[in-house]
Amino acid sequence: MGRGRPPLPTEELIRRGTYRADRHAKREDAPLFSAGPEKPKGLNRIAAKYWRDVIQPLVEKNLVAVVDRPALEALANWYAIYHAQMEQLAENPANIGLFNAVNKSWATYSRLAAKFGLTPGDRNAIKNSGGGGEPSKKKTNAVEDFKVSNSAESSVTPAPSVPPDDYQ
Repeated sequence: MGRGRPPLPTEELIRRGTYRADRHAKREDAPLFSAGPEKPKGLNRIAAKYWRDVIQPLVEKNLVAVVDRPALEALANWYAIYHAQMEQLAENPANIGLFNAVNKSWATYSRLAAKFGLTPGDRNAIKNSGGGGEPSKKKTNAVEDFKVSNSAESSVTPAPSVPPDDYQ
């Protein structure tokens, strides 16, 4: 059985107004990383494009570390496997064995992608507080934050970009 929900970053607790020094003061948030993995040699064309379009932005934002390289390489390779199987399935849609293989490949890819917050639901579970440093001591009011964020005068933040579907 799992540990339950991952803890919120201290900055998020403070922003919500739920930070308690007696409960959260000794807790250390996960640090952002100073160096990320380099693209592995030997990736096929689809996996290399996936690395460039999806994984490289994570590296540039210091959201992954060198120790994540094997999992990231597997993620790119499983995407390439899934993509190749989908092309084969488009040519032969009656192949039940191939259909099952596609489903297994997608399930494996999805499990790996979830660990890095690459799906909308996982991004909600893994919120990046904006990166390290000392949390602000300002206490906030959640009701006022909600009113401000929903007012006509507030700025609208665009949705995160999704990698293009041109992996061909």
